[in-house]
Amino acid sequence: MIQFILSCVLFSGVASAQSTTSTTTVPGTAPKLETPPPANVQAKKIVVTGSYIKRVDEEGPAAVQVVNKEDLKKQGQNSVADVLRNTAIVDGADRETSGSSQAGTATASLRGFQSSDILVLLNGQRLPKIGGGNEVDLNLIPISALDRIEILKDGASALYGSDAIGGVINFITKKDFNGTTVLARYSLPDEPGGSRIDLVATTGYSDDRVSILGTLQYRNNKAIFDKDREFARVQDVATEGSPTGSPGHWLDKGDGQKKDFPLDPCPPGQKDSQNNCRFDYSKYATGLPDLEQVSALLFGSYKISDTLKASLSTIYNRRNVEYIFAPGPGRFDLTQAEATTLGLPATGDVTIFYRTVEELGTRNARKIS
Repeated sequence: MIQFILSCVLFSGVASAQSTTSTTTVPGTAPKLETPPPANVQAKKIVVTGSYIKRVDEEGPAAVQVVNKEDLKKQGQNSVADVLRNTAIVDGADRETSGSSQAGTATASLRGFQSSDILVLLNGQRLPKIGGGNEVDLNLIPISALDRIEILKDGASALYGSDAIGGVINFITKKDFNGTTVLARYSLPDEPGGSRIDLVATTGYSDDRVSILGTLQYRNNKAIFDKDREFARVQDVATEGSPTGSPGHWLDKGDGQKKDFPLDPCPPGQKDSQNNCRFDYSKYATGLPDLEQVSALLFGSYKISDTLKASLSTIYNRRNVEYIFAPGPGRFDLTQAEATTLGLPATGDVTIFYRTVEELGTRNARKIS
């Protein structure tokens, strides 16, 4: 996905405080001059996310929270979603997940609002939405290019529209960066799966008029299977497993009983109180997918005059996501004659509950975007 942003920003001047001098006269003495205040004193002005109104920062408490570059470095994460997930500001930042048209994407929510109600900006400009949805994939943004993250924990629909009703997250890229840095990082969890490779190169140049920043990031996150994490694995198959299993079971509608297949009975520990032969799907499914991503950002600005500046932003992102689901469950209705042909001692029509582990194997998917 590639996004181009071209914008021109006008800067208004700030009036300087006027210098005044006054005298104090005491009878019988020469006039005494009072010390004038320093010339050209300016009130400190800031522009905050969610408002185009310039104001003094002492006016009152602001709803904007900032994750600065020091915080970004300390966390050691390789995506902005991981950073936001570890802050107390954001209610939730969904991980890359398996099994949907949006697999491998990461979104954020604020104050209980859905991610579709949160506006995501890059240097104050809107980012493109996920295809077919109304959310922004946070993985579009290379974390190595960021100077800070501004989070407006208040509705801003009056300024930005209905997509900002839950708040605004504004990612600010580095400014006045000179030089080149290269980072290589490898992370290996104590438990199986989930290793990460991170390669980042950042270069930039700036002077009084020109500012250029370029960053290239490659990350490779290995999948984590549900069985390898205690919170995701099925602890007791007979109570927590899927009721459609392998070898499965069949329902004899003639006598209303659920029965094992004569040649392939349900293994011990998998049958529940209703005689369902259950299935441990966590042995086959990935909770977090394999993710390989290349992202790049190029940002440049040129100061044309004291009141006019032109800027250009370009984002490139390519992602390859692979995930696995457990073999597909099936439910098949047969007549008594068909069931008898298959060797089932049926007293009436039957329904078979079966999961195609041996026949079709796991459901694997790959998504490139």
